[in-house]
Amino acid sequence: MRRLKIFITNKQTIIGLCILSVLLVFAIFAPVISPGDPLFSKGAPIQRPNKEHIFGTDNMGRDVWAMIVWGSRISMVFAFGAAGISLIIGVVLGALSGYIGGVFDDIMSRIFEVFYIIPRTFLIILMVAIFGSSVTLMVIIVGATIWPSNAKIMRAQVLTLKSRTYVQAAEVAGGKRLSILFRHVVPNGIGPVLSNSTLQMAQAVLTEASLSFLGLGDPSVASWGKILQAGQSHISSAPWLVIIPGIVIALMLLAFNLLGTALQMTLNIKQQLIE
Repeated sequence: MRRLKIFITNKQTIIGLCILSVLLVFAIFAPVISPGDPLFSKGAPIQRPNKEHIFGTDNMGRDVWAMIVWGSRISMVFAFGAAGISLIIGVVLGALSGYIGGVFDDIMSRIFEVFYIIPRTFLIILMVAIFGSSVTLMVIIVGATIWPSNAKIMRAQVLTLKSRTYVQAAEVAGGKRLSILFRHVVPNGIGPVLSNSTLQMAQAVLTEASLSFLGLGDPSVASWGKILQAGQSHISSAPWLVIIPGIVIALMLLAFNLLGTALQMTLNIKQQLIE
């Protein structure tokens, strides 16, 4: 409870949660906030912000406000979906690698390194080009390529914790190794992994925006990257097409980074108290 209070009262946590809450409201209540299809042309192309279109329109007459609101839903799906997949894969493989050790640990460590060596952006683009650009598939692809950092952090935590007295006592008492690992070791070492996962949420959002900007996003959904793509050739005549989505993306990245930093600071305080 003390750690939770420290985390919640942190100024970075408060700012991050406020920004994230607004974007979550957009994502959850998009059909209410902006009814209709956001990809449907609702006005003349390249209109400046006005009473009818508060963020103006893009080169196809689509309302930028509607695309911002509905785009928040896609960004949230990527943030929590890809980071969730990365968290599960990273925790399981990293924990098994550190706890089992020996040859298995050596093999898994080499696998982690291979994934680090492969250019992640190129791999994601290649996979999307081969298998398609549906939101679900893209979330899985992104999550399946960013997990090695979680695995390495979890492995390091397990290597430190598996020699603790309570773990050895559980082993002496005849507990099954997997049960000991996931009931006693992982819960006590998952904090830094969760902190890293918040940063991966920001990474997933940026990846989705980049893919959409390159024209590799799902064509059936609204995305902040699509607004940037539409604005790249009109940056001098319609700067709002670049500025507005750029600010929104920056705010979401800021929110996740603030939460990750606050969580890491809380974990550091906990470690200092233990020492």
